[in-house]
Amino acid sequence: MTKAFVAVNRQVIAAVAIVAIVISVGLTISNLRAPKASVTSFQALGWGAAQETARFLRNQGDIALICPDFGKFKILNPRYDALLKSYTKTIAKTTGLRITQVERAPVNPPTMARVGIYLSAEQYDALSKKYAKSSAIVAFVALPSLTDSSIRAAQSSGAQWLIVSDYGPEYKRLLAREAMRLAIVPRLQDPPEFPKPRTLQEEFERDYEVITPNRASE
Repeated sequence: MTKAFVAVNRQVIAAVAIVAIVISVGLTISNLRAPKASVTSFQALGWGAAQETARFLRNQGDIALICPDFGKFKILNPRYDALLKSYTKTIAKTTGLRITQVERAPVNPPTMARVGIYLSAEQYDALSKKYAKSSAIVAFVALPSLTDSSIRAAQSSGAQWLIVSDYGPEYKRLLAREAMRLAIVPRLQDPPEFPKPRTLQEEFERDYEVITPNRASE
């Protein structure tokens, strides 16, 4: 094997690797790019999440709101801006409820290998302690796998988590252990034939479902 052949072979391998990286990045960006229709769905999610928060708190209490901070991955911001605006607008109409804190939590964006956005276990511990006196901690971010000691610490501090996110692999256990009190997630199964939604309520009912600890144990 000549040196010239080895050099050419290395160049070919390098070129293939670069193409593979470019394709992977392109597919990931495409996966993150939301169509306009999804913004409307996130507005419906914000409305529905606010309604479920009011129901859980019986229209009385202070809310600490945790929103994702995507850093330089700003392509995801329109979805979550729509979610935040719809949620806060709906809560503001509910006498007795108020959002006392809005915190941006740094998160990693979703990838082709990992759907959804997650807090870290350390963030969960810190936020549970920081906002323990709030009536509820509402997070637009999924929860990760948590140790029993983290769950016990959050419960002893009085933190009550309401999660608005994709369905995580640990959710059944976390709901059963009441690491979160409810989860609002995209429908796990396609709904029956549903007419085109005309209101935010109809769109929320078509696209999302609410899972409580009781339902998780079924």
